[in-house]
Parts: sequence; structure tokens; C-alpha cells
Amino acid sequence: MHFTEFYAIIERYQDILNPSSHEKLMLLAEYCGIADGQRILDIGCGKGYLLRTWAQHWQIEGVGIDVNPTSIGIARQQAQDAGFAGQLHFIEDNAKNYVDDEPFDVVTCLGAPFAIGTFQDATAWMVAKTKPDGMVVIGNGYLPAPVPAHINEDISSYHTLTELEAIFSEESLFLTGIIAASQDDWDRYASGGWRAGFDWLCNNPEHPHYDEVKKRVMEGRSSHLNFFRQYVGWAMLVGRKVR
Repeated sequence: MHFTEFYAIIERYQDILNPSSHEKLMLLAEYCGIADGQRILDIGCGKGYLLRTWAQHWQIEGVGIDVNPTSIGIARQQAQDAGFAGQLHFIEDNAKNYVDDEPFDVVTCLGAPFAIGTFQDATAWMVAKTKPDGMVVIGNGYLPAPVPAHINEDISSYHTLTELEAIFSEESLFLTGIIAASQDDWDRYASGGWRAGFDWLCNNPEHPHYDEVKKRVMEGRSSHLNFFRQYVGWAMLVGRKVR
């Protein structure tokens, strides 16, 4: 089963596809100085919640990119239903394929820098798509404290917040804000996946990928309870591009 099919299953009941909230996304808009007339690029846009929510408050032009066809289909339909079809454009593709002659006022990537590469790869790529004095936002996991040696999880891709700020600085970004996920945010996102996964398993006992989905749901729950919930934070880092 392709990973996009699995995530279409476990994210079925959720509109915000990361450990955040409506209130924090509106705070993010304040940190970014979202205003009428701005162009915004959202990498790993999921179902388009961020762009759609901001479009309800400001006359923005938004482009959202995601590889998941189910999420993009929902994003397009909900934008149309909300009357934003002319403002918001959703593209099903790998972000690295995206080309635009005009830089953006704000470039965001909430939870999907891996779509471009490492955290530093994503930061550099996003900075290149941003206007001078524009804003770059990356939502990513981080290590609040050293992980005990007995924890059997690969932490090689995680950094401390200090290390992430240093990467921002190396890529011509000045960190101007941070919005961290709470324990409730983490649990809401994880629990939504467990519930959707359980419902799918109950309704599809003869599906050829039943065992695979069950294994991945159970492993994901175990990782959250035994590792992520205790040892990994998640935050949106907001940076202004230095001229």
C-alpha cells in the first residue's frame, strides 16, 4: 500500500493534518503579518485548511502542493464550496517539481519538510521561493531534551530548537517566532488516526491490505505512547528572510 493511501485512511476524520489547532494557525497568521494581496505557498498542504482559513479573513492568493491525491481532491472541493476557487489553487505533485516565476510573500510547510529533503534542504528551497523580507514557516518535530539511551528509536533526523534556529540563520532567515504544539495537540492528531484506522479495519476485514494497515496503525500508536508523546516536541518556526 502506497503511503498516500495509508494516510488517506488514518487522516479521514481530520482537517488539520499536524499537531496544531485553529487558534494556533490564526496566531501564525499574526506572526506572519498576513494581509490582503499577499501570495502564499503551502508545501504539504494536506486538505488545504491553512489556506482556506486564511482566505476567510484576507484577500490572499494561495498555492497548495501535496502528493496525496485524496487530500488534494478534498482541498479543491472545499475551496470551491467556500467560494475560493479563484483564489486558492491546489496542485497534486512533488514540491520539488514546482516552478513559479514570482516569489511569494509567505512560504509555509507544516510537518512535511521531508517532501523536499532534510530540514536544511527544505529551508533553503523555501527561502529561494520567498520575497526579500518575506516569511518562511516550517512545522517540524524537535528534541526538547536528550533522549534516554534505552529508547530504541531512530532520532538521527531530529534536532534541538537551537540547532533548527542555527539552520534558519545559515539560510538567511531571522527567527522571529515559535508556536509549539501542546500535549493535547499531539494527542488530538494521534488519536484521530487511531480512530480512523480502527473504523477502517472494522469495515474492511477482507481487504488485501488489512494486515498491513493494522500493523502500521498499531506500530504508530505504540510509537506515540512510548516515544513521541514523551520525548519529541513539534513546533512552527517563523523566520523573516534577510535581504
